[in-house]
Amino acid sequence: THQFLFLGFLPKKSAGARKALEEWKGFGGSLILYESKYRIEKTLRLIEEELGAERMVCVAREVTKLHESFLVGTVTEIIKRKQTSSSKGEFTLVVGPEGYLI
Repeated sequence: THQFLFLGFLPKKSAGARKALEEWKGFGGSLILYESKYRIEKTLRLIEEELGAERMVCVAREVTKLHESFLVGTVTEIIKRKQTSSSKGEFTLVVGPEGYLI
């Protein structure tokens, strides 16, 4: 996409995080979020619930570091694959706009 919106960390409470995602649901560009290793799975499930199971997501772990890794797919695919991959490190999430396909 040509546009992106950096949201940083979502609010810690679920209600606040839901509200933030709902507010930007229709944005025509990518949403960029930071997330900790402690909340990454919860945030992915929240994205699935609020933005839709078919929303394209890139989960980037340890960006610019020796052991960086990337998972790309629909949020549902990523949740399934994330259960077998490392949850250590810092995460950056890039959420594609509605209807965006790779």
